[in-house]
Parts: sequence; C-alpha cells; structure tokens
Amino acid sequence: MRNWVKVFFLLLAFSEDLLASPISLDHGKPVSLLTRNFDSDKSVLVMLGELAFKSETLLSPSRSFAIPLSCDSCHPDGGTTQILFVEGLSGKPGTIDITNRALTIYEDGTFNPVNVPSIFGARHTEPYSRAGNFASLREFTRFVIVEEFGGMEPTNLTLDALVAYEESLNFLTNNMIMGNGSLQENASIAAKRGELIFTRPFPGNSELSCATCHDPKRYFIDGKKHDVGTGLALDTPTLRDLSISAPYMHDGRFDTIKEVLNYFNEQYNLRLDNQDL
Repeated sequence: MRNWVKVFFLLLAFSEDLLASPISLDHGKPVSLLTRNFDSDKSVLVMLGELAFKSETLLSPSRSFAIPLSCDSCHPDGGTTQILFVEGLSGKPGTIDITNRALTIYEDGTFNPVNVPSIFGARHTEPYSRAGNFASLREFTRFVIVEEFGGMEPTNLTLDALVAYEESLNFLTNNMIMGNGSLQENASIAAKRGELIFTRPFPGNSELSCATCHDPKRYFIDGKKHDVGTGLALDTPTLRDLSISAPYMHDGRFDTIKEVLNYFNEQYNLRLDNQDL
C-alpha cells in the first residue's frame, strides 16, 4: 500500500509538471501505471521517466511547426531508428537535422543532418553530447530539452525521472563478449582474428590502435574527443550495439560497417586487406 501512495503523489506532481496534458505510451495506447509491480522507489521513477520520454508535451513548446514530437520519436524505447526519414530534414534514413526550424527555435540555417544515436547503455558512456561537453547525463538531458530543442525548463522531478529511465536502458545482450570486453573462448576464428587486428598497433604509430580510443574495458570508449579526418573533434562513440546503429559516423555518411573500416583503413594507412576487413 505504501508504494501505491507514493505512485499517486508522484503522478500528481508529474501531471502538473507536464501541464496536465494527456500522456500515453506505445504510439497512443494508454498504459496504466497500476499494471506495473513497483518493487522500489527507483522503479517508480523509471516508469515516470518513460512517460516523460514518450510524451509530446515535453518538447511541444520548441516546434515552429505542428510536428508531433517526443524523445521517443527518434529514440524508440530508448534505442535508435534506421527508418526515420523526414523530407527536408533527413539526408538519408536514420538521420535528422535537429537544427531546422521545424524542430527547434534555434535554427542555424544550415542543412546538417546527423545520425540518431542509441541511448542504450548511456550510464556507461560519459561524457555526453557529440562534442563530449557534459559530464553528467542529467546536464545533457536538460541541454537537449531546453537548449537544443528550445523546450521549457523541466522541473527537478522531470529530470530525475528522465535520467532514471535513461540509466535503466542496457546495451543489447552480446554473448560473444565478456565483462571486460574481450571475446569469449567459443568466438569464431574470424572474430578472434578481428580482435587481434583491433588491438594491434597501427603501422607507423606503435602507440595507437583501434582499442586505444575504443577501449574494450570501458565499453569501447575512452571519454575523449578526436578528429578522425572529418574536420570535427568529436566524443568517441561506443562500438556496442553496432548491429542497430547504422548509418555510421556522426553524419551517417556510411551505411555499412565495411564502409567505415575502409575509411579508417585509408585514413590511417592500416594496410588491411580484404580478408582483414
């Protein structure tokens, strides 16, 4: 009974926080919180965060045009989408120009679509933003709502709930890697060869390898910014969940991992042949 009382008062505060607008999940199908079995205050907060994440109210003040939009629109269930395409806003499926006036009041006048990153495993991938400017997920979430999309300032409850939801999202299960990021013993011969190449020093630079920036022990990031030939110093993205994160690179220029590997092979003169790739 104590948990239901907490749910009631949290919902009361949360509904006021979101301007008392209707909130629904799963593309318009109402979901009752009473169908969930809350075993802790944390799980209640996660559920409230999911409500906010999937509510169009959160970002509604930001749009110049009446485009229904929520965090979930581009990050369905916290993941990413390879089919999102909006004429005039997308360069290709899976990309979106978030600085267009259709989405934000902070238009930059340039057509510069970017890929849609997954939020899975976000609690492990600090710092945040493509430029790595935010040390905490809370700071970054507030920035996206207010500064990037021009939404209203969220209350502490809204931010607490959103961050709790985002931190609850795990990477996809991968039975081929261990907790330290190395391959399991039963991995394929090709995968083991790839792991050796991944950790092998680059020709002409014994201090640099793929694993230098994409550290397997740190969820394949290093927490630093690098310019890999794009002209921009960007935060190192994780290599977890690559199977769902196409298109690749910050601007989604590559559709396949093979294209990415070919790019780095040429950019860093790695001397990899087709078998290596």
